[in-house]
Amino acid sequence: MAHVAKVKSPGVSTMVGHYNREAERRGYRRDNIDSSRTPENYVIGAPDGDALAGAVRARVSSAVGEHERLTGKALRKDANVVMDWVVTLPKDCPEGLQEKFFETVVRFIQERYGAENVPGGFVHLDEATPHVHVPVVPVKDGRLQASKVINRADLKAFHGDLGRAVDAALGVHVSIELDEDRQGEKQLSHLDQEEYRAAKDKIAATEKRLERLQRREGELDDEVGKLR
Repeated sequence: MAHVAKVKSPGVSTMVGHYNREAERRGYRRDNIDSSRTPENYVIGAPDGDALAGAVRARVSSAVGEHERLTGKALRKDANVVMDWVVTLPKDCPEGLQEKFFETVVRFIQERYGAENVPGGFVHLDEATPHVHVPVVPVKDGRLQASKVINRADLKAFHGDLGRAVDAALGVHVSIELDEDRQGEKQLSHLDQEEYRAAKDKIAATEKRLERLQRREGELDDEVGKLR
């Protein structure tokens, strides 16, 4: 499954830090990250994570500068400057083809949005499901125009186009889809520790409430049956 998140200027540093595990390298810990496996993470398109993180930040900075030069005014504070594509490794991808899968994903996104706007990808193997973050700086005609670069038509076609590209590169079919539980894990992976725990607690409370409602429904069915 692939999904995309929008990032505004104030969020770039946090998002890139997440890509590059910068807080974790300073000793910060999150429940959804296995720090013993963090050294297994790697990047595509640069010698190392720091180099790729720097390239992403530099591309955003240059894009903002060019946008402001062309328009003659400051970029809006609510403008999206990065579109974060996250693609999860399919369960049915053969083990020996996993690296090629991620490389194909990054190359596909570079070709789709322009290699100059896609410095590379960050592969995370230290979470519940292996995945790659591919940040896109949404530039069109020299300006930051996220709504025109990744629009409804693009989103509608993305999965099918990516699936065909991956199947052709790997020589086998893999399912680029994500079940509901794993979608939830990916959404939680972007939260900080307190937000992550709060979200997990809320999910647990909702599940308990659902169980109580289901039990009450059963009790009511029994009572109705006795009245008949």
